[in-house]
Amino acid sequence: MDTEETRNKVYQKAQALFNEGITDSSLIQKTGKVEIPIAIHEPGGDIEAWLVGVVARDKLVGYMRFKDDLELLGYSSFQRQKDSIDECPDAKTWLDPESVLKRANSVAQPGDHLEQPVLSYDQHPDRIAWAVRATGEKGEDKLIYVAGEFVYLK
Repeated sequence: MDTEETRNKVYQKAQALFNEGITDSSLIQKTGKVEIPIAIHEPGGDIEAWLVGVVARDKLVGYMRFKDDLELLGYSSFQRQKDSIDECPDAKTWLDPESVLKRANSVAQPGDHLEQPVLSYDQHPDRIAWAVRATGEKGEDKLIYVAGEFVYLK
């Protein structure tokens, strides 16, 4: 199955689970929406799983993770209380590659060339983070991880 076909099937499955109330929050069921799935790549580059964000009022309230075969790996919520999204991160910090690239730039050295961010993980699939490869002026490679507002070199 090609990536686009898989992405569409993951989206349909996520939308169905959302419609069934996976968020367990009436506020999110009323105001939330399912975002386009993002492939989570293992360090070697193959697709490990899919992340589907659930967003309400520009906040990432939670996300679902799926395998390629549409098996749900779980739903994680950023909500501390079911009737509030105040503590949830801005959706763009987790879902927007351009925002991720700007944060990665904050730890890059002058002259580093940064590649496009790839959603991946740090050592274990449960530690989801964007990976940004940085190449220095002398050809040295670094890996910058961005997880929400947290940015660090590997």
